[in-house]
Amino acid sequence: PDPPVATNDGDTMMPLRNDPARHIEEVMSPQDAVATREFKFDRSHGEWAVNGELFQAHVITRDGEGREARPRLNTVEIWTLTNSSGGWVHPIHMHADMFEMLERNGHPPGPEEQGLKETVYLGRGDSVRVMFKFAPQPDPWSRATGAEDDIGDYVFHCHNVEHEDMAMMGNFNLMGP
Repeated sequence: PDPPVATNDGDTMMPLRNDPARHIEEVMSPQDAVATREFKFDRSHGEWAVNGELFQAHVITRDGEGREARPRLNTVEIWTLTNSSGGWVHPIHMHADMFEMLERNGHPPGPEEQGLKETVYLGRGDSVRVMFKFAPQPDPWSRATGAEDDIGDYVFHCHNVEHEDMAMMGNFNLMGP
């Protein structure tokens, strides 16, 4: 059925999208992970960095093992995000789709951190493991090269505006199945 539509004095307002089944069908399990990656959010020579590298547009970020972040469509990966920037805190926002937190500093997430998220808080010295299924909705900010198996580039970044503006972010390239 069509989603409900609200009206106000006869003018149609934004349709209400209530689609909880979208992710229920896409249940993730850590056993489904085809790769694990590590990303450290830190400072390098006074600049914000991910894994010691400064952000460059259209350059794919390398994980802690030096592999370019190129997950495949509809696969599950586990990413470890670590704040090693000293006393700073970073809310890390992931583009493409939502993720599920598996643990914070070696412990299960609290009730407020369970469920699907698009941003995770990294406090001083925090390390979180998140599970991500790469099944994004169309993203107008994504850049695809046109290659048959290239879905597009997506970013992950600190949501502190000053940190984001000073390039505390990384790129990953979503590849076809």
